[in-house]
Amino acid sequence: MKHMVKRMNLQGSKSYKRIYFSVILLLLTIMLIFSLFFYTRFIKQQKKDIYQQAQASVERIENWMNTQYQEMTRIVLEINSDGVFSYAPISSKSQREDLLEELLRYVRGNSFSKDMSYESMMDEETVYSSQGIFERENFEKYIYDVAEDFDEEEYLARRKHRMFTTISADQLIVRLSPQKAMAYVFGLPMMSDSPKRLITFYVNKNTIDDIVKQFLPCDMLDVRFYEQDTVVYSLYDTKSLPSEGVVISCEGSLGQYRYELIADPAVLYADYQATQVFFFFMLGIMCIVIVLASWVVAAYNYQPLHQLVSKYAGTRKGEMDEFALLNELVEDAIEQKRDIQKKLFISNVVWGQYESIESLHGDAQEAGIEFEYPEFICCSLEYNEADEENLLSGHICEEFDTPHTMAVCAKRDGSKRLTIIINHTGAPEAFELAQRVFKGIDHVRVGMGTNVQSAMSLAESYQHARHALHETRDLDVNFIQYTYAEETEAPSSRGKEGRTGSKPAANTELLEDILSCMRDHLSDTGMSLEFIAGSCGVSASYLVRYFKSCMEMTPMQYVDSLRMDIARKLLTSTTQSLRQIVEQCGYLDESNFARKFKKIEGITPMNYRKLNWKT
Repeated sequence: MKHMVKRMNLQGSKSYKRIYFSVILLLLTIMLIFSLFFYTRFIKQQKKDIYQQAQASVERIENWMNTQYQEMTRIVLEINSDGVFSYAPISSKSQREDLLEELLRYVRGNSFSKDMSYESMMDEETVYSSQGIFERENFEKYIYDVAEDFDEEEYLARRKHRMFTTISADQLIVRLSPQKAMAYVFGLPMMSDSPKRLITFYVNKNTIDDIVKQFLPCDMLDVRFYEQDTVVYSLYDTKSLPSEGVVISCEGSLGQYRYELIADPAVLYADYQATQVFFFFMLGIMCIVIVLASWVVAAYNYQPLHQLVSKYAGTRKGEMDEFALLNELVEDAIEQKRDIQKKLFISNVVWGQYESIESLHGDAQEAGIEFEYPEFICCSLEYNEADEENLLSGHICEEFDTPHTMAVCAKRDGSKRLTIIINHTGAPEAFELAQRVFKGIDHVRVGMGTNVQSAMSLAESYQHARHALHETRDLDVNFIQYTYAEETEAPSSRGKEGRTGSKPAANTELLEDILSCMRDHLSDTGMSLEFIAGSCGVSASYLVRYFKSCMEMTPMQYVDSLRMDIARKLLTSTTQSLRQIVEQCGYLDESNFARKFKKIEGITPMNYRKLNWKT
């Protein structure tokens, strides 16, 4: 692969770069579209899932706490209907023992609370606790008390119209233990502004902490419970939190509590961040793989193009655009084909091979020639140097490219002659321009034929141009127009005409020679009017007039009829291919043969074979 790339010289190839960047752009586009879909569908969804998981955690905390509140409410309702808990001061020993026993029973039956107390507004100085009966002063001194900064007004405001009120751990002092506790105070009657009795549940803060931690999806900055916007619980007793913390909240079902999880985004979304890093790392790896794969794919796709054009690009230095070179080659091939079609068309038109103006214009269009004007002149030009053809053709066509004239040129195969057809409006300026152009060219001889009114008559003008060209040699001049030349035939032609009298048709021996030459060379693609005339010792113009007077058709039309007879026979009696038949009939190519065959028979050669096959 390395040697192949070095041999192709990819750095200097514009086409390789075009292929490479096209492939890499396509692959990167596909990858980015897929990556964007994957990122939004899965990576972003992971972040939402993490948040929803945290939301579910705070909801589970709320459910658990609500269960404890309901249990405490149930106990309070039982106490409200229990006659042991009297409004009036309790004086008898048995009543006190019964009340203490009931308090202990409720404490033992509720795993959430560690202690309970009962107070009656009828006996404000006595506090009945599961730990004993105390004077209020002693209870606050040895059992539970509120902190000095306890805001009693705010506490009483929260207690209005609520089933219970919470005293937070930092506002409640536990005298007998270093552990922090929270108090939930219920009033009877419930939802009363002035309760007659108070039932208080004391709960270890550690109990709530342990349960809360079980529900957390990850380490949190803090977990807080709010009662009417007042913080009554904090997991870590934090006073302030960073502003960028993520808050996940949930409203309590009782309507008076709100629960919040405060998380560090880096901790909460750690898995999401790790997934993102891995995703972009893999994206980078895929980009590198795509770059390398595109290089390989582009090299293999470029190799056939390189092999196709490398032999034509050996002389080029620096950067090479193979597509541009290939375009040049195609244009050259089209130009060569157009040039061949132009030569074939001009040859056919000056030798009178067309039977209708429609077929003539059809071939002219295929050859890229469009006759815009009504009149025509045919000229024959002879030059000395073989490399002058293109210069002369270009110069002549350029000179005649005027609002009144246009010209087309074609080289005669195997000779140093140009056949020129001038198409013009008929204005005198056209003739003056032709004389001025041809007389201004050095080292050439030009014979200009007569002016004709139709392209179908160009054969006549061409014969006159040939006569004029022969006359330029005899008179040793560069330019002669047919009107100034004498119409003479070749000596051999004059000799034969002298022996046979004034009527060419009377010379049957010449006709036999012509027909014999045609039959002997039917398969010869080089058989032309000049070839037949030279073989029979007459001029081409005399041959045309003589043969047409005898056979009522031109020589080449008669040759075509003989060739078509052979073609019909081969098509219906052999299995030879169309190419083989064309070669045996003396045609240059299959398309020219097929066009002439269809013009005569009305169908294509292969359809003719199907309809007339002889088994």
